[in-house]
Amino acid sequence: MITATYTQQYMKAYADDSAKGRGHYRDVSAYLDACRKIFDDYCDGKPADQQVHTWRGLLRVPWKLAAHDALLAEDMPALNDALFHFAAAEGCRNWTGSTPDYAYPTVKRLLAAGMFDRVPLLLPEEFLDRGAWAPMASVVMVLWHGREDFAPKTRRRLPPS
Repeated sequence: MITATYTQQYMKAYADDSAKGRGHYRDVSAYLDACRKIFDDYCDGKPADQQVHTWRGLLRVPWKLAAHDALLAEDMPALNDALFHFAAAEGCRNWTGSTPDYAYPTVKRLLAAGMFDRVPLLLPEEFLDRGAWAPMASVVMVLWHGREDFAPKTRRRLPPS
């Protein structure tokens, strides 16, 4: 059960973040207004391929709004759905042109959502041969691809525990 004190603190923090434009939409209308602005500013009159590229880069899944509504309703299945859809959208949005450094946060979300088939898209085995990456991304790549030959180099780059 979520306490009244937590709910009040959460609602205040959410409203503050929303007012500061941190991707926390006040409500569905604010989210749709943001989508309309993207269309008006970057897509209107452009060819379909440019519009798709723009939407892929700029459109944000309103998962924070969905999570917000789920928390206030104490609807844990809806919260799970919001987090799952966020992972799915980020997995589609971030995979092109990513490097392991930037892909690692998305990989954590995909693993939590059970979308294991997308991990090699973000952390392909050939990245192991291309140099040093963020230590945790390297660990995941070594483990995921079963490349023990890269394990010693990866261990040396891990921060001391």
